[in-house]
Amino acid sequence: METREGNPALSLEADREQLEIEREFVQFSRSPNIIPRGRKIRWEEVIDECKSFYFAGKEATATLLIWALLLLAKHQEWQDKAREEVIRICAKTGLPAAKI
Repeated sequence: METREGNPALSLEADREQLEIEREFVQFSRSPNIIPRGRKIRWEEVIDECKSFYFAGKEATATLLIWALLLLAKHQEWQDKAREEVIRICAKTGLPAAKI
């Protein structure tokens, strides 16, 4: 797998993506997102906002899990400590089993 440090093109592309995200954030934070008095929010707008929260949360969770697995794979001693902690905590009730 190629890393950002080993490939300047990857580093430059990642930096551009980060700048674009920051630019969008600043633009969003400066825009007046206030609904004028008397105007009601349409159901479509409410649904769109709910979808945004759902997908943002789903993406954040997926990213967290990917990083956690990557770090555990990279640092075997962390994996051993995490396994020991799970076994210690679940010793009384047993390890949870997936219900399929």
